[in-house]
Amino acid sequence: MLNPPDPKEPWIVQSLAAEAHKIFFIYDRVHVVKNIRNNWITEKTKTLTCPLMGAPGGTVAKWTDLEALFQCEEASLVKLSKLTRSTLFPSSSEKQKVSLALNVFF
Repeated sequence: MLNPPDPKEPWIVQSLAAEAHKIFFIYDRVHVVKNIRNNWITEKTKTLTCPLMGAPGGTVAKWTDLEALFQCEEASLVKLSKLTRSTLFPSSSEKQKVSLALNVFF
């Protein structure tokens, strides 16, 4: 069970598994996913590094890998992903669509 949160910051609780770590509750998850996708696209190297417990340096995801997957699937009738041209190369207005951002991750 989690320790009770501080009334001033109810979205943060102390982890019982690792005292040095805090758990941040995110209430608007789909928009956070959209922001992660938008930052990933505009990041200089187009890489996303995710820290994982037990993995030194974490794991790295490359936007170019998604583009390569899309190119392989583009002519195929059977697709492994929901990637589309709008998903990978969104216009300014398409960057606001949560559904396109979710296609990158699911």
